This record gives sequence, C-alpha cells and structure tokens, in this order.
Amino acid sequence: MSAIAQVSDHPAKPSTYKYKAFISYKRDPDFRIAAALQSAIHRIGRPWYKPWAVRVFRDITDVEMSHQAWATIQRGLEQSEYLIMLASPQGAQAPWVQKEAQYWLNHRSLETLLIVLVDGVIIWGEQDYDWQRTNALPETVFKGIYKEIPIYLDLLWARASEDLSLRQPKFKDTASELSAKLQGKEKAIVLSEDVKQWRRTRRLAWMAVITLIVLLLAAIGTAVYAFQQRNIAIAASIAESEQRLKADASAKDANDQRDKAVAAQGKEKIAREAEAKAADEALKQRDEAERQKHAAQNQTIIAEQRRREAEQTSYVANMNLAVREFEAHNYPRGYELLNTYFSDASQKDYRDFSWYLLWKNYHNEKRTFSGHGSHVLSVAWSGDGKTLASGSFDNTIILWSAATDDEVWEHTPLDQLPQRSKA
Repeated sequence: MSAIAQVSDHPAKPSTYKYKAFISYKRDPDFRIAAALQSAIHRIGRPWYKPWAVRVFRDITDVEMSHQAWATIQRGLEQSEYLIMLASPQGAQAPWVQKEAQYWLNHRSLETLLIVLVDGVIIWGEQDYDWQRTNALPETVFKGIYKEIPIYLDLLWARASEDLSLRQPKFKDTASELSAKLQGKEKAIVLSEDVKQWRRTRRLAWMAVITLIVLLLAAIGTAVYAFQQRNIAIAASIAESEQRLKADASAKDANDQRDKAVAAQGKEKIAREAEAKAADEALKQRDEAERQKHAAQNQTIIAEQRRREAEQTSYVANMNLAVREFEAHNYPRGYELLNTYFSDASQKDYRDFSWYLLWKNYHNEKRTFSGHGSHVLSVAWSGDGKTLASGSFDNTIILWSAATDDEVWEHTPLDQLPQRSKA
C-alpha cells in the first residue's frame, strides 16, 4: 500500500507543537533515508522567507551530546504532532525504535502514526498483522493495536537508490505525500506551492546575481575614476616641483644680478632695480607654486574619498555575498569574506551591524568535535574564526580546524605546560 489517508476538507488548526513530526528509525542502515526525508519535508512548499515549511525532529540534527539521551528524545516526542516510523526488520529489533513507538502509542492516537516501509514485509491477516510473515514492525509493540488494515507508504526501493533527492520522481512523490499530510493540504496543492516557491526563489537568486554584478561594475568604475584622480594629483605634484625649481632658479638669478650690481661701481641703482624686479617675480612664482600645491592636495583628498567610496561599495557587495554563502551552507567561503574586514591600525574599519550579525550567525552553527576522553571544561575561538580551542577534565588541550573539524594540534597534558615563575 502506498497512500496516506485523505486529508479532511476542514482547514487544519494551527499547531501548538514545536515539531510537526518526529522521525523514528534505525541509524544503520536507514540514516541516509531519514536525512533525505527530513530535508525534503523541510523544503517542499517552503516560503522563501522561512527556513522550512514544517519542522521535523531527527536525533542527529536535534539531540545535543548528553548522557541523558532518552530524556532529550522524550522531549522531542512530546513536542511533535506526528510520528514518522521507518519500518524495517533492523528497526523492529532496535530497542530505541521500540521504545519510541511504545511511548507514542501510550500517549497519542493511531491517526498521528505514519508508517514508511523501507525494508522487509508488512502483511495484514484477518484482524491483525500476520506476525508469522510480518518482520518490519516490532510485534511486542504493534500486536493487536489496529482493528482494520492500516495504510503505509512504500520506500522499499530507496536503500538501493543512489539519488534520494527531490530530483528523483518516486522519492519526491513519497515526500510530497508526507508533506501534504503534515501541512494539512492536498498533495496537488503542496506540489503546486512548491513549484511556485522554486520559481520565486530562482527569480530572487537571479535578482541577487544581477545586483552583485551592478555593484561590482559600480565599484570598478569608482576605482578607475579614483585611479585617474590619483594620476591627476601626481601630475599636479610634478608641476609643483617644476614651479619650485623655477622659483629657485629665479632667486639665483636675482642674487647674481645683485652681485654684479654691487661689483659694478656706478651701477648700484640699476642693480637694486634689477634685484627688486627679480624678487618680485620670484614672489609671484612662489605664490603660483603654492596655488599649485593646494590644488594638488585637493585632488589627493578627492582621490582618497573616491577610494573609500569604492571600498564601501565592495564591502556591501561582499556582505550580500556572505549572506548567500550562509544560506547555501558554504561556511568556509563565508568565513573568508567576513575575515577580510578584520581591521588594523592602518585600515579603516568598515564593519557595521550587518557584519556583526553575520559573524554571530556563522558562529552559532552547531558542530561536533570528538577527541577528548572526558567532559569539556571550556572552548574559545581564535581571533580570525578559523581555529577552535577546547580544554577537558582529561587534562588535555586540543586545537580544531573550523573549516574541516579536524584536530590540528596534538593534545598536551595541562600539568606538563610551562609554569609561570613566581619571581
């Protein structure tokens, strides 16, 4: 059987649960199927401004590292409206799957239990499952609970398939049927909304690309203009130097004329007049040189302003690109863009609210690093956000790469670190 019961004609009431569904499965070998179903249900019919259409609980993504695992799982069950059970012989024998199913049947109705067959067989007898042949469900949990044949979805082909994405027609059909049930809509409506959201997202992506191209072209144009202004300023500076040399030469000529006038008896008056004339000309040339200097300084200021405008435009473009990289989960590239704007004393700090918000979002990403033998005492990020340091009760310190999650420094016992001198 491969269909879920028809949805009521009445609109579903708004859910008061944190999660719309809880996926129960045996990690080995159904981890890949569970992850693909969770991703597909999150995406089908998702508005572009929301992270998911409906939220689905799965242990790998929603359970934190803790010695109280069942307490966390139980909270997830309590906060979920539906239970999606991946039925298989391995799952039927798994204690965790049995415990989750038993808890659900003790606290919820059968209508909220959705069965997806991924391996084995489910065969209905006269008034109950044929437990001689049914091996995909735990008999101790399901025996005698159904009064009539239940409906389940068939994913028996999924384990052998390499493509478990919405590009795969059969998988998309199954995921859409589950999404329709969880969203309280007809399957055709869910698929129609998903196509609309896909087209809207594609339009937004193109608009973002075009915007980035326009900003890039504007930045290039501004940079070219700033470069031209810089060349003008350099030319003005050269002209200033030439004027200064001319002024120095004129002053020298004036001195020569004065010396000749002093040496030539009887021509003292002529010498004084020549000296005064030369000094007046030198003063004019000096004033012209000062004017050229001020003009060059003004050109330099304008060029610097243009350069800062170009850098600001580039910063805005990079922040928009960092947002896209974050949404695409390309975190290393996002870190690289943000780290570009760590300022020092020689650079202008362009970071604003958007940079700090993105930095916070990137560092709120949940990651798992395995290596310590005991509880972790503390963790700290490096200034460039590329390395994470952790200290543990086992007297070790480990440095981790944020880009690869790999250990990059061998642990050193804390009691063997160099001790600070008391002198």
